[in-house]
Amino acid sequence: MALTRITKAIFRDENSVFAVSLMLDGEFDGHGVTIGVPAVVNRNGINNILELNLSDEEMSKFKSSCETLRQFYKDLNI
Repeated sequence: MALTRITKAIFRDENSVFAVSLMLDGEFDGHGVTIGVPAVVNRNGINNILELNLSDEEMSKFKSSCETLRQFYKDLNI
């Protein structure tokens, strides 16, 4: 159902907000890791990433999740 909803947002050029997995390039201080973040989706795909103001604790946990994923990628030789 989620894929159907995202597809509709793309075809209808809705500018809808979804949590989608994408490669970070500096957003949330993340680099080179694919993780779910809020983004605006429209006919062009991901229009922009919504960087939320996270507390220090939330940011620490987010960075820890990114590091866990990086280690997982490394272990898989990706």
